[in-house]
Amino acid sequence: MLRVWVTISLLMVMVFTGIGLVVSKAWGWSEYASDEVYLIAMNTYYYDVHPSPLVLLSANGDGQTWSFAQFYRGVKNFSCSPNGQVFAVTTDEGILHVMDRSGVRYERSINLVTLGGFSVNNDGTVTTLKERFINADKSEPVSLPPDPNYNHVISASSGLALWSGDAPESLEVTTANGQVLWTIASAYQPIWLPSEALFAFIYSPGSDEHYREYLADPQQQRLFQIPFKTRFSNIFTPDATKKVVDTGHVVYLGNVVSDGDQQAVATEGKALYWPYCFLTFRPKLVLPGG
Repeated sequence: MLRVWVTISLLMVMVFTGIGLVVSKAWGWSEYASDEVYLIAMNTYYYDVHPSPLVLLSANGDGQTWSFAQFYRGVKNFSCSPNGQVFAVTTDEGILHVMDRSGVRYERSINLVTLGGFSVNNDGTVTTLKERFINADKSEPVSLPPDPNYNHVISASSGLALWSGDAPESLEVTTANGQVLWTIASAYQPIWLPSEALFAFIYSPGSDEHYREYLADPQQQRLFQIPFKTRFSNIFTPDATKKVVDTGHVVYLGNVVSDGDQQAVATEGKALYWPYCFLTFRPKLVLPGG
């Protein structure tokens, strides 16, 4: 079992112009690019409404927004796949819905107690802290890492999983059978990038003022530092060329590999957006009329 504790003195900081070809090949930008891009966000402007309304914002430059159907005020968990092509949602009635552009892939009843760490990967498998749901009929237990303090897990289609906690303590990469492949200290908020071959995370040795964002290759165990800081972290577009860099009354997207121009996704007076993830389709089941 290979365990690598990464400290700031060991982090490999590289200029993006030097690794651009490597990163773009691993991300597969053209493969995951889409003419339609939508951002799921929570509108926290109406602070007296609980839960806050979920909205779908067009990132295509047309300024359109859609509210989730009233039925989905009972949403317990939701997740977008890394490539933005699959969406999973559960309700307080204990029903899991997994959908893509063509409609519902599968639905099933689940035990809401098992839902910690809820995430969906590119092949439609939903992973929680205790169970992995593969389709409407098949599920399997999740192999837990040695550290019992982890309360978030994000699985890739390959079976690799990213385990982390709420605080920047450590992040573990495990294989499908639960073997620890890599451990990174002072890391949190990991997220798989579209190809599920690389992931991003935040490195924080102490305070928020010193946090840094990194890309990681778990197979080669190599790290690449994103060379500039943004106010908002780890929410990438489906082709991974842009990410959320600021939010509030307006959500802004910026380039991942350079500190360039920003694109406004939504501008609305009575809105205070908290973004979550991107999709390449509108999930009709959760929208009005669905």
